[in-house]
Amino acid sequence: MPWLVHLLYGLALLTCCIFVHVFGLIIISRIINHENVDRLRNQSILFATVTFALSALSAATLFFIQALVWGLFYIRLHAINDIERAISFSIGTFTTYGNSGFVLDNSWILLSEIQAINGVMAFGITTAFLFNLSKRLQPKS
Repeated sequence: MPWLVHLLYGLALLTCCIFVHVFGLIIISRIINHENVDRLRNQSILFATVTFALSALSAATLFFIQALVWGLFYIRLHAINDIERAISFSIGTFTTYGNSGFVLDNSWILLSEIQAINGVMAFGITTAFLFNLSKRLQPKS
């Protein structure tokens, strides 16, 4: 595939993943802001802690789903042959850790770089979300 096609595919997948990530965070936020949850959260520090932990776990699940989608995309394009390698490479790229022990052929590098941008954006959005949540979970004076 030519470079421009890789760019367009990568940007389309990045856009879809960010949309799904933000949508997931909005769903988490709506659950947390439900009046019954809000009331319980304000009454118990333990409930507030569990709420924060479950929110962070849900965000981590969103990260994994995105890495899985990218991994399946690499398999579909025949850039990687097996699911274990694809997921390992994808998680490493998504987190910018990049130490899966597997390197893509040079023709696929642009896609992995776009995936790394996707990961950085998702982590930034999630950091802002969790920071805001931690402020809302603090006891009201």
